[in-house]
Amino acid sequence: MTTKENKPIVVLVHGACHTPGHFDLLLRALRADYQIIVPALPSVGWDDRVSGKSWTDDVALLHSLIDPHLDKGRQAIILGHSYGGVVVTHYAVGQSVAERAARGQKGGVVAVFYLAAIALPAGKAVSDVTAESTALKVQDIDADIKVSFLNAAAGSILYAADLADLYRGQPGAEAAAQAKSDALIALCGGHSIAAFGEPTVHAAAEVAAPKTYFVCVRDEALVPATQREMAKSCGAERVVELDAGHSPFLVGRHVKTIVQELATAANTAVGSS
Repeated sequence: MTTKENKPIVVLVHGACHTPGHFDLLLRALRADYQIIVPALPSVGWDDRVSGKSWTDDVALLHSLIDPHLDKGRQAIILGHSYGGVVVTHYAVGQSVAERAARGQKGGVVAVFYLAAIALPAGKAVSDVTAESTALKVQDIDADIKVSFLNAAAGSILYAADLADLYRGQPGAEAAAQAKSDALIALCGGHSIAAFGEPTVHAAAEVAAPKTYFVCVRDEALVPATQREMAKSCGAERVVELDAGHSPFLVGRHVKTIVQELATAANTAVGSS
C-alpha cells in the first residue's frame, strides 16, 4: 500500500516577495496525499532583518529542512516558482538519488519542477533576467535597507490574468478579482535585493534529477519566450505549457495539471525504488 510515508516529500518554494500562503490552493490539493514542506524564505520579510540576505540563505534553509528526511532514506520532489527556481537549482545540484548514493548517502531528489521559474546558467544573476522583463515595473526599492517591495502595479502583472480566469462568469467578477489581488499583495513582503544581484554558482542544467518546466503562456512578469529559452537551456526533459499568467497556482484547473505532473513523478519514483 502506498502511503505518505513511502511517497516522495513535496517541497514548494515560493517566488520573490511571496510567502507560503500564496500556495494555499495547491497546498490543499496536495496535503491529503503527500508530506509537504513549504519554507518561508529568509530573503523575504517585512523589515530590515532581510537586508543582505541572498539566495544562499534560502538554499541553506532548504538543506536544514529537507536533508534530515533524505538522510533517513526519503525521496523529494521540489517545485520552484519564479525566483524560487534559483533556490531550487542550488539545492538540487548534487542531491539526486544516484549522486547521494555515490557519496554513501541515502535518499535524494527524484524530480525538479520549474513553474514560470528562473533557471539560469552559472555566473548569471536574477537581475540579469528581470532587467529585460516587466518584473522591475512592480518593484519599489528602499535604498536605505536595500529591500524591494511590490508597488501598486504588481497585481495587474502578477495576478490579473489568472484572477480573470478564476472569477470569469461570476457576478461582480471584476470587483472580486480586484479584492483577491489586493489580498494577495497584502500577503507579500519585501525581498532583499542582494538575492537578485548575487551571481549563481551552479547552472540549472547541472541538476541531475529529471526536470519539468511549466511555461505560462500569458505571463507578463517573465515572458513566455524567456521561459521557453530557460526550459531548453536547463535541459528540461519535459515542458508543459499552461494557458496561464504568472500565478497558475491560483486557478483550479492549473492546480489540477500541476498536481497530476507531480503525481506522475511520485509514482515513477515509488515504482523504481
